[in-house]
Amino acid sequence: ARKVSIAANLAMQPRVIILDEPTNNLDAGDVDQLMVHLKDLQREGTAVVLITHDIEVALQYADRLIILRDGGILIDGPTRQVAAQPGLLAQSDVLVSPVVRASLALWPDHPPALTVEEMAAWLGEPVRLHEPFE
Repeated sequence: ARKVSIAANLAMQPRVIILDEPTNNLDAGDVDQLMVHLKDLQREGTAVVLITHDIEVALQYADRLIILRDGGILIDGPTRQVAAQPGLLAQSDVLVSPVVRASLALWPDHPPALTVEEMAAWLGEPVRLHEPFE
């Protein structure tokens, strides 16, 4: 029923899509399929707002994170920049993944890797790290 509801809303081709916990009760394949489709819509000009507690999905797919605490904005910024602040995120009970924590431990002056695939690529090419934070 959840997949049908999401598909019906996406079929209307809205200019803005707001989804609240769309990945609940979906298996990993369905989550990936949904998120790839949402990224495609975003590239075509649709604004996508995703409300989720699934930090792994947010880290992998979101360009920007807004973390709330007690009804207000705790932190707002590009995904990699927000992920680089695990102490601040913990104030809102958001725990970054082990990949992010390991990346920050290995390269503390660089933005963190957000996925296992990204971390593996960086370990294979440690000279090609992203630009340091300003």
